[in-house]
Amino acid sequence: MQNCILRCLVNNKQSLIVVAFLFAFFVLKSQNLPPIQYFSPKQYNASNQNWDISQSSDKYIYVANSKGLLEFNGANWNLYNSPNETVITSRTWFMASNLDARIRY
Repeated sequence: MQNCILRCLVNNKQSLIVVAFLFAFFVLKSQNLPPIQYFSPKQYNASNQNWDISQSSDKYIYVANSKGLLEFNGANWNLYNSPNETVITSRTWFMASNLDARIRY
């Protein structure tokens, strides 16, 4: 009877160690990095140089690009050309000086 109890304790201790190791492994493995998606200039149809990036309250992404202001709604890119084709280095400047009422931040 004593041997059985001793054997069960040893087996349970080994099992507990294995379960704890597997649990720790899966917990650490399940911590993923946030999803990162690369967009090439061909996808957003603008220059490859981006100067500033921001997100509006309606979750749109705005990017100050050398060709204008890029707007991304999660599915499609829209390019709003800069006045006089100047390089935009800040999306705030563009949005303040642009008369197009469709763009709001």
